[in-house]
Amino acid sequence: CYRCAAGRVTYRLGAKIALHVQPEQFGVGAWQVDCSGFARWILHHASAGRITMPDGSQVQRQWCASQGWHRVAKYSDLGRPDVVRDDSRLFIGFMRPVMVGKRQVKSGHVFCVSAGQTYESRLGRGVSSRSWATPVLRLRCSDVWEVPVG
Repeated sequence: CYRCAAGRVTYRLGAKIALHVQPEQFGVGAWQVDCSGFARWILHHASAGRITMPDGSQVQRQWCASQGWHRVAKYSDLGRPDVVRDDSRLFIGFMRPVMVGKRQVKSGHVFCVSAGQTYESRLGRGVSSRSWATPVLRLRCSDVWEVPVG
C-alpha cells in the first residue's frame, strides 16, 4: 500500500482518499491526503476492509481507545527486536495537539508503524516513511495501539 503512494501523494489538511481506491491507482491524477485520511486508508486496506475508522486524528484516537485493541504500554516498545522485524504487525500512534494556554499551536497527528518504519502523510512531505525512533515521535507520541489486521 504505502510504497505506491510515497512520493505520489501530497499533504493537504482535510483531504481524504476514498477507501475503495486501490494502491496502483496512485500516480493517476493529483492525489492529496492528510494524516488521518491516510491512516484511515491504510487500516482499511491492511484489514481487508474490516476496519473503517472515522476521520480526524483526535476522533480516531478516541475511536481506537474504544475498540478494545492492545494498547502499547510505552512507545519505546515499538523498538523491541520481535516488533521491528515483524512486518505482519501494524500499530497506530497519535500525537496530541500542543496547546499554549487555550491556544492550539501545533496540530495533532496520527501515523502507522510496521517493522520499525512509520507510514504517514505529513506537512511538507506528503505520504512518506521514517524511523519509528525519530525524536519528535518518541517525545510527542501519546498513545499507540496494535491494530488487529491478521
